[in-house]
This record gives sequence, C-alpha cells and structure tokens, in this order.
Amino acid sequence: MDNSRGLDMGNINDDAKDQYMDIAKRSWADTESWSYSKYEELREATGKHDNSLRNSKNEIMEPNWVIQRLTGECENTKAQRCKLEGAIAEAEEQGKVAFKDTECKLSELEAVLQKAKQGTARQLCEYQELMNVKLALGIEIATYRKLLEGKESRWVLAQPCKRLTRKKQ
Repeated sequence: MDNSRGLDMGNINDDAKDQYMDIAKRSWADTESWSYSKYEELREATGKHDNSLRNSKNEIMEPNWVIQRLTGECENTKAQRCKLEGAIAEAEEQGKVAFKDTECKLSELEAVLQKAKQGTARQLCEYQELMNVKLALGIEIATYRKLLEGKESRWVLAQPCKRLTRKKQ
C-alpha cells in the first residue's frame, strides 16, 4: 500500500508551526493582557491599601498625639498638685505656729487683763477708802467749823461783857 499521496511534510510542518506560533502569540498576548490587567488591579489595590494604610496611620497617630498631650497635661497637673500639697502643708504648719503664738499671746493678755482687773479693784477699794476718809474729814471739818463758830459767837458775846465788867471796875 502506497500511501504516499504527496503529502508535503514541510508545508504541514510549517502550517502547524504557524498555527502554534499564532496560538503562542495569542496566548502570549492574552497572558500579557491578563498580567497587565492584574498588574493594574494590583496597582490600584496597592494604591487603595496605601491610602487606607496612610489613613489608618493618621487615625492612629491622632489618638497617640491626644494621648501624649493628655499625658503631658496629666504630668503637669500632678506636678502642680504636688506643689499645692507642699504649699498646703507649709501653710498648715505656719497656721499651727501662728495659732500657738496667738494662744501664747492670748494667755499673756489674759494674765495682763487679770492683773489690770486686780489693780483696778485695788484702786477702787483705795478710792472708796479715800472717799470715806474725805467724807469723814469733811464731817469733822464741818463739826469743828460749827464748834468754832459757836465759840466765836460766845467769845463775841462774852467780849462786851468783859468790857462792861472792866469799866465797872
């Protein structure tokens, strides 16, 4: 059996080769197109993720800044509180000292007041005694005055009698 029909293997081979090359070119173009589209999708996704990541970082940084600011304010407030507590303790100590001084001065003033009251009472008694003596002396003077006036009147009355008796003699 002669099966040689005049096949031209070179042509078949070239046709097959051309078909494979077309398939390979189409496949390559499809692959390149697919990979380019995937690249673009990935690039867009990366951009979106990059923006999302940047936004997330910013969102995280804002509370961190707030935390840092509040931490600083808290430290300042603690320092102020410590200073105020120290000032309060110092003021309390000064108040205690001032209170003790005041109590001491009050005791001294009360003692001085008591002495003054005693002195005043003593002077009042002396004054009363002097007033009693003055009154007694006034009464005594008045009595002597009356006595003297009485003697003078007797003397005046007695004088003319003496003159008369002398003349008679």
